[in-house]
Amino acid sequence: MAGPDEPRPAAAPWARMERVGQIVPYALEKLMKTTSFLDPHPETDDHHVCGCIQRAAERLQVRDVMAKHVFTIRPTDTIQTAAKLMSEHHISCLPVLDAGRFQGILAQRDVLAGSVDLEGAAAQCVRRDVPTIPPETGVLEAGRIMEARRTKWLPVLSEEQLAGIVTQTDIIGAITSLGRVIEVGAVMNTDVTTLDAAATVWDAIQTMTDQNISCIVAVHGGKMVGILTEKDVLGRVCAAGKDPHQTLVADVMSFPVTTVQPSHCLFTTHRMMDRMHVHRLVVTDGDRLAGIITQTDILRTLKETLWP
Repeated sequence: MAGPDEPRPAAAPWARMERVGQIVPYALEKLMKTTSFLDPHPETDDHHVCGCIQRAAERLQVRDVMAKHVFTIRPTDTIQTAAKLMSEHHISCLPVLDAGRFQGILAQRDVLAGSVDLEGAAAQCVRRDVPTIPPETGVLEAGRIMEARRTKWLPVLSEEQLAGIVTQTDIIGAITSLGRVIEVGAVMNTDVTTLDAAATVWDAIQTMTDQNISCIVAVHGGKMVGILTEKDVLGRVCAAGKDPHQTLVADVMSFPVTTVQPSHCLFTTHRMMDRMHVHRLVVTDGDRLAGIITQTDILRTLKETLWP
């Protein structure tokens, strides 16, 4: 970060990472090496899964996700200098340092208020009552502080020196990335509905309606051969004007089936779904059909457990 004589650092601001997968690689590596409490079991109940994710989240600290190289200004720098810096680098606030000591924050909103002299010193609108946190603060606690104080950023101080900035983007990225240490086997649905591929689409529709599900796994000779979803029925039967009573599941199902293993992590699984434009993936353990994992399963697991 900049010293008292250097209002701008050479490094990029805290908005430096756009890919979620790059947010907390170091912290996640540490977690993945110590995940004895995250052993996947198809019979794992929701309470255990919630505990797994909560404990994983509690291990992440702000020091693991914050930006350590941030743009700063001095109290004597002009408001216009600060405005240009924020505009050029797409940032919404700047820490203010005086002889290396943290003085407060100059926020974009203050500059845009229109009641300040752009040629005046930044000191005239520095927010000095901003909440600060130490680097060892937990990521979840930092998120709670942001919510309570209605702020999108928190300066991080170590021995009264600015150590970095943590933002909402950092927090959300870290939480989403926790899917790397939670395995599919811990949250997948093991109650999978199957239907013989020789059955009619009408039979499949009735089954999905009766069980309030959006897909079935097609089997033949005891082996999985495809998957039939509501989307398949809509596009390949209804839109095509085919008679569901006369059309076989085998004729319109999707195959080959893309699968994941129970040991696959939620983060990568979600990325696969996104790339393939699907909402679910079949889970197999060797040649055995083990379950179904959906986007809803992933979002429910992360949201309900990390933000109770």
